[in-house]
Amino acid sequence: RYIGIMLALVVGISRIWVGVHYPADVIVGAIISIFSTFIASFIVSRLNIIRKLLWLYEKGEQQILPTRDKSREL
Repeated sequence: RYIGIMLALVVGISRIWVGVHYPADVIVGAIISIFSTFIASFIVSRLNIIRKLLWLYEKGEQQILPTRDKSREL
Protein backbone atom coordinates (compact mmCIF):
# COMPACT_ATOMS: atom_id res chain seq x y z
CA ARG A 1 0.00 0.00 0.00
CA TYR A 2 2.60 2.52 1.06
CA ILE A 3 5.01 1.41 -1.64
CA GLY A 4 2.34 2.09 -4.27
CA ILE A 5 1.69 5.57 -2.90
CA MET A 6 5.40 6.36 -2.82
CA LEU A 7 5.85 5.05 -6.36
CA ALA A 8 2.94 7.20 -7.60
CA LEU A 9 4.45 10.28 -5.94
CA VAL A 10 7.87 9.63 -7.46
CA VAL A 11 6.40 9.10 -10.92
CA GLY A 12 4.29 12.27 -10.62
CA ILE A 13 7.29 14.33 -9.53
CA SER A 14 9.45 12.86 -12.28
CA ARG A 15 6.84 13.75 -14.92
CA ILE A 16 6.90 17.35 -13.73
CA TRP A 17 10.71 17.38 -13.47
CA VAL A 18 11.29 16.32 -17.08
CA GLY A 19 8.66 18.77 -18.34
CA VAL A 20 6.13 16.28 -19.66
CA HIS A 21 3.31 17.57 -17.42
CA TYR A 22 2.43 20.67 -15.48
CA PRO A 23 1.95 20.32 -11.70
CA ALA A 24 -1.80 20.92 -12.11
CA ASP A 25 -1.99 17.97 -14.54
CA VAL A 26 -0.47 15.62 -11.98
CA ILE A 27 -2.60 16.93 -9.10
CA VAL A 28 -5.86 16.68 -11.08
CA GLY A 29 -4.89 13.19 -12.26
CA ALA A 30 -4.31 12.14 -8.65
CA ILE A 31 -7.66 13.58 -7.55
CA ILE A 32 -9.52 11.83 -10.37
CA SER A 33 -7.85 8.50 -9.63
CA ILE A 34 -8.55 8.73 -5.88
CA PHE A 35 -12.20 9.66 -6.51
CA SER A 36 -12.72 6.89 -9.07
CA THR A 37 -11.10 4.33 -6.74
CA PHE A 38 -13.51 5.22 -3.92
CA ILE A 39 -16.52 5.07 -6.25
CA ALA A 40 -15.45 1.73 -7.74
CA SER A 41 -14.78 0.15 -4.35
CA PHE A 42 -18.13 1.43 -3.06
CA ILE A 43 -20.07 0.03 -6.02
CA VAL A 44 -18.22 -3.28 -6.38
CA SER A 45 -18.50 -4.15 -2.70
CA ARG A 46 -22.29 -3.97 -2.91
CA LEU A 47 -22.85 -6.08 -6.03
CA ASN A 48 -24.17 -9.57 -5.35
CA ILE A 49 -22.74 -10.87 -8.61
CA ILE A 50 -19.25 -10.06 -7.32
CA ARG A 51 -19.88 -12.08 -4.16
CA LYS A 52 -21.14 -15.01 -6.23
CA LEU A 53 -18.16 -14.84 -8.57
CA LEU A 54 -15.76 -14.73 -5.64
CA TRP A 55 -17.46 -17.76 -4.09
CA LEU A 56 -17.20 -19.62 -7.40
CA TYR A 57 -13.55 -18.66 -7.75
CA GLU A 58 -12.72 -19.80 -4.22
CA LYS A 59 -14.56 -23.09 -4.78
CA GLY A 60 -12.57 -23.72 -7.95
CA GLU A 61 -9.35 -22.75 -6.22
CA GLN A 62 -10.03 -25.29 -3.47
CA GLN A 63 -10.48 -27.98 -6.12
CA ILE A 64 -7.23 -27.10 -7.88
CA LEU A 65 -5.14 -26.28 -4.81
CA PRO A 66 -6.47 -28.24 -1.85
CA THR A 67 -5.28 -27.08 1.55
CA ARG A 68 -2.83 -29.35 3.30
CA ASP A 69 -3.92 -30.88 6.56
CA LYS A 70 -0.96 -30.54 8.92
CA SER A 71 -2.36 -33.14 11.33
CA ARG A 72 -1.88 -35.88 8.69
CA GLU A 73 1.77 -35.00 8.14
CA LEU A 74 2.81 -36.03 11.66
